[in-house]
Amino acid sequence: MLFYTRLPPEDIERGLKKICIPIQWSKLDNGDVSVVAARHKRFDTANIPQLNSLKDGTPIVSPGTTWVSPKMEPDETKSNVAMLLFNDPAKTNFLEIIQVSGVKLTRNSSQPAATT
Repeated sequence: MLFYTRLPPEDIERGLKKICIPIQWSKLDNGDVSVVAARHKRFDTANIPQLNSLKDGTPIVSPGTTWVSPKMEPDETKSNVAMLLFNDPAKTNFLEIIQVSGVKLTRNSSQPAATT
């Protein structure tokens, strides 16, 4: 989370500690303060359905989505790819991002791209 305020850093920190963990703050030349903060919560794999598909070995197919460079040829495979998976923040009121490494990415001739 990023907060932007004119309050003194000690006041910001006291207030933010009720809902998150302030990580770093910077005082700008005009006196405003920018604060980077994070929330800590238990990670729930159900919030990112694609992650469960990867664990099961089920290919993720996303028609109409460009996953890789259009220069990747149909039926071409790339190994040890790192990918980012996102949840739907509208469903959980927060954004979760996870990086998965070691993925095999295959562009099928009938789909724009698929991962397995």
